Formats: sequence, C-alpha cells, structure tokens
Amino acid sequence: MAAAGRSPEAGLSGQRSIPGWKQHIALQLKHRDRVQKARYKHVIQSYNRLLERSSLLRHITENLQIEPAESSALSSPELGQCIGIEDMKRIHQEKIQGMQKKCGELAYEIIEKQEIVKEKEGILEEQINSMLDMEDQLQTWMNKQFRWRNLVGAQEQVNLELKRGYDELLATQRRKESELREGEDFEQSCLKEILALKNHRAAVQNEINDRIKQKNLQRELERVKKARVAVHLARRTEEPDGAAKSSDEHAAKVDVPKKLQRCHRSSSTLETRPSSFHGFFKVFANKPRSKSISSFSEERYQPLPICVLSRVPSRALCILDTFESEVNAVKFSPNSKLLATGGAGRNIELWDIGGGSMQSLQKFEGSNSTITSVEFDPTGNYILAASYERAAHLWNINCTLPKDSLTGHTGKVTAAKFTSMLHRAVTCSLDRTVKEWDLNRGACLNTISVPSYCSDVVCADYHIISGHHDGKIRFWDSRTKQCVHDIRLHGKITSLNINYNVTQLLSCTRDDELNVIDLRMSRVCLNSKVFRADGFKCGCDWTKAIFSPDGSYVMAGSSDGTLFIWNVNSGKLEKSLNEHHKSSVNAVAWSLSGEFVASADRGKKAILWSEF
Repeated sequence: MAAAGRSPEAGLSGQRSIPGWKQHIALQLKHRDRVQKARYKHVIQSYNRLLERSSLLRHITENLQIEPAESSALSSPELGQCIGIEDMKRIHQEKIQGMQKKCGELAYEIIEKQEIVKEKEGILEEQINSMLDMEDQLQTWMNKQFRWRNLVGAQEQVNLELKRGYDELLATQRRKESELREGEDFEQSCLKEILALKNHRAAVQNEINDRIKQKNLQRELERVKKARVAVHLARRTEEPDGAAKSSDEHAAKVDVPKKLQRCHRSSSTLETRPSSFHGFFKVFANKPRSKSISSFSEERYQPLPICVLSRVPSRALCILDTFESEVNAVKFSPNSKLLATGGAGRNIELWDIGGGSMQSLQKFEGSNSTITSVEFDPTGNYILAASYERAAHLWNINCTLPKDSLTGHTGKVTAAKFTSMLHRAVTCSLDRTVKEWDLNRGACLNTISVPSYCSDVVCADYHIISGHHDGKIRFWDSRTKQCVHDIRLHGKITSLNINYNVTQLLSCTRDDELNVIDLRMSRVCLNSKVFRADGFKCGCDWTKAIFSPDGSYVMAGSSDGTLFIWNVNSGKLEKSLNEHHKSSVNAVAWSLSGEFVASADRGKKAILWSEF
C-alpha cells in the first residue's frame, strides 16, 4: 500500500530528475490553486449555504403537501374547526409560491455569482501571466544590473589608472614650469650680460673710431702744412687766418654727421592743420611717433613689445561660470599674464592665466554701479574702468581701493582709455561729452561737446576718435577741440579698436557688420574689408570687436554666443567658435603675446581660448 500510495513524481525521481521547467509549472499551478481557493472560498461557502436552504425549503414544501391531508383528518366537529380547508390550501399554496420564487431568485443569484467567478478567474489568469512577465523582466534587469556593476567596477579601475597618470603629468608639468622659469631667469641674466658686453664693445669701438678720426685729422693737417701755396705778398698777412678758417671748416665738416647737416622741419609746419582730412592722416601716418615735434614736450609711454604672428584660437582652455552677474569687459595686461574682468557685479576681478587656467588673484572695489570698460596702462601697473555711476575709477594693481575717481560726467560713462602720453586718459559718456584727464591731479583738462551719444573712444597722439549712436565716427584734435573729420556708417557704433601700428581703425555697428577704416587713406576699405557672416548678430549697444595684436585678424562675438574671426587680408571668415557660450557675447580680448583670447557673455560666463 505504501508503494501504491507514492506519487508518480516520487517514483520517477529515483530513476531521473524532473526538469526545472516542469517543477516551475507545478509550483505555479499549486500557487494558483491556493490563491483561487483563498479568494473564492466565501463564494463556495455561500453556494453551499444556498444549497442547504434549498434542500430545507424542499423538505418544508413536502411537509406542507402532507399537512392538508392530516388537517382534513383533524377537522372534526368536535375540534371546533374555525378555518376552512380551502383557506388553508390557499395559504399553503401562497407559501409554496413564495418559496419557489425565493428559490428562483437564489438560483439566479447563484448564476450571477458563477459569472462573477468566471470573470475573476480570467482576471486572475491575466494577473498571473502579467506577474510571470514582470518576473521575467525583473530577472532581465537583475542580469543587466549585474553586468553594469561589473562595468562600473572596471571603469573605476580605469579611472584610478587615469588619475595616477594625471597626477604624474601634473607633477611633471609643475617640474617643467619651474624649469621653464629657471630657464627664463637664466635667459634674462644672459641677455643682460650680452647687452652689457655689447655696450662695452660699442664704447671700445667708439674710442677706436675717435682715435682713427683724430689720426686722420692730424694727417690731413700735416699734409696741408707741407703743401706749397703761391700767394701774393699783399695777402700774406691774411693767409694764416684764411688757412685756419679753411681748416676749421674742413674739420667741422668731418666731425659733424651728415644727418645733422639736414634741416629739420619747423614745429609750426606740423602744428598747422592740413587743408583736407586725407592730408592730415597722411602726415599723421608718415610721422615717426618717437620723433614727433610739437610746441611743447610731452612724456610718452615706451613702445610695447608685440608678437609678430597671432595664433587663431581653436579650443577653450578654461571656462568660468561662477560670476554673480553678467560680464561686460575683459582685458589682458601688457605682459599677457593677467586678465581683468568687470561687469554688473560692480567689482574688477584680476585673474592669473599662467598655465592656461584662470586663478583669481584679487578684487578691486570702489565702484557703486555696473562696469562698462576695463583698460590696463602700457606699464601694467594701473587699471582704468568706466562705470554707470557717471565716473571712471583708477586703481593701482597693488591696492584694492581706487587711487582716484574721475567725476564730472552727468551721464553713464561708456568707455575710459589711456592715451599714449603719460598720466593722461580720455573718457566718453552718454551726456554727449568727451573728457581728457590729468591722472596725476585727477583733474579734467579738456571737455569736448559731441552731437550724439558716445559709445566708445580710442586715442592716437593728440587726436581722439569717438563712435556715436547716430552712426558717425568723429575725429577730434584735442588741442583745438575741433572735429577734423567724420565718417558715416549704416548703424549705431558699438565699439572702436585701433591696430598697433595706428594705421587701421575697426568699428562694430548694430547693422551686424564690422568696418575697417584706413587712417592713411581716410576712407572705408573696399567690400573685402567689410566683414559679415551668416549667423553674426550684434547682441547689444556695447558689443566689442577687436584687432589681433599683429593686425592680421578681427574678432567679435554674436548674440547666439558664437565667436567669429575674419582674416583682414583676405576678408574671409577664418573660424567660428560656437561650443560653450549660450548667450550674447559682450566683450572679447586678445593678449599682446598673440597666444590667448578671452570672451565674456551675458550668461555670467568667461572663457579663455588658445590655439592648442
């Protein structure tokens, strides 16, 4: 019996193992039976109770059919029957009909419950299938999770290796930078020694030349003394003086260099204003800046060293988006190692760009409104900034507070620039004035009234060039406060920039084009020198455009954040950079070394660019 009571599965387990999928199906069926039994147990119980009630009613109806016969037997006159037989039949018949009706209702209810049970079974089957699908998906996701965890572990190992390599490269870079600094120091010391040696050799050679010149002069005098000259007796007394005079003149001609024998132009010739703008710029361009002659002497800045070939930027070295507000102005120092930024944050921030990164050095405070322009003086020791508080501020880079504030404008100051003369600056404002300042005293020297709002200004010797909202560029003589000439363009002037040789002027206008003006020819260059590009849009009234240090390229930022660079010689678009800026570019700057480019936008972001 024990052997007969064993299940077939138990019997087969001794011979071979049951496959896993069969076990899984059996377990699922058992699970479904348990779930269905638990959910529909009360329905089955209700059904059983209804069956019991129906059987009870059937038994009662059978008894009622028997009771009339018994009641007829009992209905004798001696029992004093009060109710007739017909009435009792009617009553019992009504009860029977009521119970049959009740049984019909219960049967209909049973049928409805059976339909509900079938629907529930269908829903249950769907849920079971859905549960099985979800279990399969869960298993799939668990497998994927396991694979991704393995990949993450492998990537972490790769990252650790890369981090070690980066640390090694960083240490190597720092070591190379220290070696580079040592090499630069050694180069400077060698250069000083070479210069000293050359100066010494030049002094020795000058002494040798002087001795040779004296020997030649003595030889010539000896030759003159030995020469026999026939003279009249009446003029014998005059010969010595005449001979001495001739010898003195000859010696003077020997000693005096030929370039000193040429006559200089008088100062009055240069101070006379030319009859035409063309002639004025011709004189101005041909005149050497270091040998200019005027009615009074002025100290000037020494010429700055500049690169021979500028590099066109191609990638972002450093991206800063930690500014509290938009940036309106950027400027490199003359040595191309520092960068100054200013904007709506009211402060000037100084950055160290050594190694291709931007490290904050200090902030210059003192302005109570938005900064519109930033400028380094040619020595790199001072910073001049214009602001919306109707003033310009001058800082020494070693002090965070202003050295002086140039007040006197009645409107927003849009630009402030150093001139080529020491301790001089020029500012322009929306109050339609241009002012020249003495920075030693902080006093206004000249005020020039202009007919339109002034957006930007540049300087060239004694001449001031201003750009205006009426679309005109005006050229002013600061000594006479008179407009020498003006040039009309097609839109509002947003910025001006002059190249290093003071031969070309770049302007940016709101009609989405850049124009180059040849200061030697007094005309806007041909169409090849008017720079446009698809997608270039001037974003605001203070958008800046600049020359490269060597004058070979011009650059400006667009309203969509793209930087456009054109070749000045060919007039074609050289490159466009549209990777990082997402809002209008307000200002751009090109370092004098030609290596770096900086750009700033209205989205509180500044980027340092380079070629490599």
